[in-house]
Amino acid sequence: MVIDQACESVQLPAEKLDQAIASFCKQHGLSDEERLERYLSHQELIKSDLIHQLGIPLKVHYLSLKEFTAKTESHFLKSKEELDQFTNSLLRVEDSDLALEQKIISGLEFLSAKGASSELQYLQQRNKVRELRVRVTKEKLMAFTKNQSSIKRLNSSMPN
Repeated sequence: MVIDQACESVQLPAEKLDQAIASFCKQHGLSDEERLERYLSHQELIKSDLIHQLGIPLKVHYLSLKEFTAKTESHFLKSKEELDQFTNSLLRVEDSDLALEQKIISGLEFLSAKGASSELQYLQQRNKVRELRVRVTKEKLMAFTKNQSSIKRLNSSMPN
């Protein structure tokens, strides 16, 4: 009832309703108009009821886009700098961790060459550095991908 009232002013493009009906028919194995009519009769519905029910989520979607796209984009843009700073801080910390681990490996390599440290310690540290490099690279890639996805999602949600 409340949703119907909120969405009553939303006019859906005819092709969106046609797509919704076609999708419904496909999901229910209704390959032609006659089967659809039999299905509706069995469910004690009429076609306008079906169209109304299928239109509700579409109308909510269109209403949400209309009402919240600008607010969402504004919020994202306001938060983006803060999120970017957090991501960059995290990457700097991981980069500095990597630098420290690299320093340790250099020291162990020197000590190992002089016989003051075991080769096992050196190899373990080298492995740790490699794992950290992989993690830092993955984090950078994930941050980049997340930013790209956010931008694409915002662009695709913009009404044409």
